Amino acid sequence: MKAKGDKTKGDKTKRDVPSALLSPTLRTEGTSPFVSFGEAPYDIHFQLQPVGDDILATVTGGTRPHVGAVALAEPAEASHPVTGEPLKRTSGKVSILTAEGHKDAVIAEMFAKKLCEKYGVNVCVSAGVHVDDASREEIDLLVENAKTLLEMLIS
Repeated sequence: MKAKGDKTKGDKTKRDVPSALLSPTLRTEGTSPFVSFGEAPYDIHFQLQPVGDDILATVTGGTRPHVGAVALAEPAEASHPVTGEPLKRTSGKVSILTAEGHKDAVIAEMFAKKLCEKYGVNVCVSAGVHVDDASREEIDLLVENAKTLLEMLIS
């Protein structure tokens, strides 16, 4: 935070977004990478906002995008059980907040955990996917589209 009188010209530091999150299928909306998968009304949208070294993301879709759940995944340092050598950082603790009556935690947790495992940074994901009067098959399709989009992002 700067004092009131401080002025810095050209102080626009931008973190490099993990290259796997910037693929040809990605477009930008404002300054945040944005990607979609699926056909309406079963399409899923992912938007990323780098925050320092961490990731803030939204996953929305269906006919009424909203905030239904938020998941925060924190990396845990792993070490080899015999040698004690550091291993790849993995997803450690995942904290979840869910709005009453919403089932979006499944998608929020899935994205937060996988992105945290892939990049070894804190990842916060807000999720809200809704289709009015969705059948079990429609819900399964939405979740499957979310899984496919996530795999596209981390592969």
